[in-house]
Amino acid sequence: MSHEFDSGMFTTQKAWHGLGNVLDAAPRTTAEAITAAGMNWQVLEQPLLTCSDAEALETLEDWKVLKRSDNGTVLHVCPKTWTPVQNAEAFNFFDPIIQDGDVTIDAAVSLREGKRIAITAKVKDGIGEVLPGDEVEQYLVLYNAHDGSLSLGIMFSSIRVVCANTLNWAISDRKRKGGYAKFAQGDDVALTKKMVRLRHTKNIHSNLNIARDAINISRRQFDLTLEQYRTMAKTPMNTELFRQYLTNIFAPDLGAGTKNERSVTQWRNYEQLEENFESGVGMDIKGVQGTVWAGYQAVTEFVTHQRGSGKDEIEAARNRLNQTWFGTGSKIIETAHREALAMV
Repeated sequence: MSHEFDSGMFTTQKAWHGLGNVLDAAPRTTAEAITAAGMNWQVLEQPLLTCSDAEALETLEDWKVLKRSDNGTVLHVCPKTWTPVQNAEAFNFFDPIIQDGDVTIDAAVSLREGKRIAITAKVKDGIGEVLPGDEVEQYLVLYNAHDGSLSLGIMFSSIRVVCANTLNWAISDRKRKGGYAKFAQGDDVALTKKMVRLRHTKNIHSNLNIARDAINISRRQFDLTLEQYRTMAKTPMNTELFRQYLTNIFAPDLGAGTKNERSVTQWRNYEQLEENFESGVGMDIKGVQGTVWAGYQAVTEFVTHQRGSGKDEIEAARNRLNQTWFGTGSKIIETAHREALAMV
């Protein structure tokens, strides 16, 4: 887990734990962003060979190997029907809306030796107040995996300005509920409330054009999410309710339903979460403390800034980054949001 962060670029925030390339101004094109992030390499498709005996190599006709063009890293062994999408091709989605002034590129990162990539863009005029002085901004997120672990996805995310943390969004590829809409000769494009996912099949490139239209529907989710946050901020939460909230979120970590079940106050992370609830980031804003909104933010701060381990802070942060984007961290944030709404 020590090499989760491969390379990246940032514009509106400091270097991520000293890693990545920080730009003075937002890239004017996705090509500039990809180059600055060290992601201007190709995914090469090569035959998969097997050794049938000591002297002969045999090609497996139904399989292929995907490799990075710059350093030869193997990204994936997959069926021939699996279609890779090049970094430049995926990110080209942003170019028309960058030129129109609808978004500005905020960050681009490569994780796990390039197996997973993502780019974020800030949406013009996508900002609203949960409480006076507590603003939330809207970001457009595009992510992809070259190892088959994720579908190519485009989603909108709401990020709290006071946290200055554009790495705080929940991407849970297999757990989100939503229907599949049939497009392009039977290929599937998954449409949910917050995202569009495209399967890596032969027509994925034409489906990218469909996603450009479908994503406009998802923008409405920002207004809904903002109203949910405002309702959280109007709902009181005392320490007892906060403990119950944590129990509902972290039940597996507490051994719920087993003979070893523990109280949330016995959990090693409880003190940190309680501190976040009482005096975490943004708790000094009038109206935040003692609300469900405060409880939700206590959990997201823990997941995005404090959770995880490693031999040093850099390694811990690398692990936390991947988990926040694609792993258990994203699931915790999603559960925290759901449980918070259940309390209002």
